[in-house]
This record gives sequence, C-alpha cells and structure tokens, in this order.
Amino acid sequence: MIEDNEQKIINIFPAIIERNRQKICQCKNPTYVIDETNHIVSCEECGAILDPWAVLFEIAQRWEQIAKDTAREKERLKFWREEERKIIRFRGVQDITRKYRQGMWPVCPECKQVFDPGAVSGFVNAALYDMNKGEDT
Repeated sequence: MIEDNEQKIINIFPAIIERNRQKICQCKNPTYVIDETNHIVSCEECGAILDPWAVLFEIAQRWEQIAKDTAREKERLKFWREEERKIIRFRGVQDITRKYRQGMWPVCPECKQVFDPGAVSGFVNAALYDMNKGEDT
C-alpha cells in the first residue's frame, strides 16, 4: 500500500543545484575564442565552453587591476621625480659652495648682477615662491 503511494509522488523540483563544483576551464591564462554566430565563448587551450558573463567579469577584473597598478606606478614615478629634483637642487647648492670656496661669487639669474652669498638676508620657501612666481608681488 505504501509502495503504491510512493510511486504516485511527483518530483516537483525542476532543477538541481550542484554546489562546490570545479570550474570547467582550469587554464591559468586562458585565451578566449568568441563565436559571434552562436554567441558562445570557449577556451582556446582546453576547448571548454564558458559562460560569457563570467568571462566578461574576469576580463573586467583584470582591467580593473591593471588600472590600479598603473595609478600606483604613476604615484611612484611622481615621488621619484620629486626626489630627483631635490637631488639636482642639492647638487646645485654644493656646486655654489665649492665655487664660493674657490673665491668665485654667484650671479643673480634675474638681474645678472654678481652678489656675495654671505650678504643673503633671508630665505623663502621654494614651493611658495614657485606658486607665486607669476603673480605681481
């Protein structure tokens, strides 16, 4: 009697979800082949048929990482360029000091007049000077 009733039970689940399966394509750096006729994406190395959305998402992640790496490298380049400018300025000061010790005096780059570095009355912040250079003071 019970066996007859078990045979009458209908399976109402139209799909079964399989979790924790491995990806079909295990290639480390896959080359994707896009079939524009059938709208299919496959891996050139292993031949696996792939989900186009997953491939698009993976490509977007790669480009996002490339953009982050590029921004980080731009910041590093900016830092090292500033360090290079500081070294060049420091070498200029060293050169002026060496020449002063040899009895030579510097010439003003603006008015072309010779001046005694010992007569310098003060100093100004270089960054502020550069910002205000074009303005009337």
